[in-house]
Amino acid sequence: MQIAKKIIRLRRFLKQHQEASVVAMLPFETLYTHIACIGLPNRTVFSLRNDPKNMKGISGGIIRNIIYVKADRIVFQTETAKAFFSKRIQEHSCVIPNPVSKGLPAPYTGERKKEIVSVGRLEPQKNHTLLLEAFADIHRKHPDWKLVIYGQGSLLNNLKELCRKLGIFNDVQFRGFISDIPEHIAQSGMFVLASDYEGISNAMLEAMAMGIPCICTDCPAGGARMMIKDHKNGILVPVGEKSCLARAMLELIENPSLADTLSEEAVKIRDTLSVGKIAEKWRELL
Repeated sequence: MQIAKKIIRLRRFLKQHQEASVVAMLPFETLYTHIACIGLPNRTVFSLRNDPKNMKGISGGIIRNIIYVKADRIVFQTETAKAFFSKRIQEHSCVIPNPVSKGLPAPYTGERKKEIVSVGRLEPQKNHTLLLEAFADIHRKHPDWKLVIYGQGSLLNNLKELCRKLGIFNDVQFRGFISDIPEHIAQSGMFVLASDYEGISNAMLEAMAMGIPCICTDCPAGGARMMIKDHKNGILVPVGEKSCLARAMLELIENPSLADTLSEEAVKIRDTLSVGKIAEKWRELL
């Protein structure tokens, strides 16, 4: 009933503003926006914000593809996501990455904390299990390092139990969701994202923009690969490979000069993905 009311309200508004373009970025919003616009002259622009191979139900499959075919433009975050679709959809699509948030703390140049941070929902997609197992391996060699995880989700209790089994319960902190995460992680020694799939991780972009040395899985739909040049401005590791992730973490701990180089190069993303530059791409599109 609530969705029907949204569709009716949106359609009523669009009839009164037929020159307006409509942008939808989430799966359900895309569906009801498409329905509301049937028979109207308004221009529709839909954006996919995750890996299309791993989206189920309304988010993926035939319904989504029909909607995308009929849309005026489709915006993808990565070329890999775009390439997943038929040529018919690709012909009226483009790639626009996420911008780096304004107001982030300035890159920290002092001695960094012996702290590994990760930011993301505590759900299977983020594969915190892999992160905890890799941390347990490196912690045996470097027991003075801690792991701090920000985010909420259904796996919190399971992950805490895993910490107990791995013997790292006192060295891992689950901070939940807080509004000022950038301020809390600005001085951290490294940022790690162990996801099985992503669009483009905003947490990764913010960490890079603040100069935190980053390690990310080279996961579909290619967002990390699009932003990170391996061992130039971050480190990419294969999805699901604990030994590779642990080795990369050890590399940053034991090679401070590499960590400094990655930090210096990563902050350049502030200019590349500035809000102004990304907004201009959207203005040109609309």
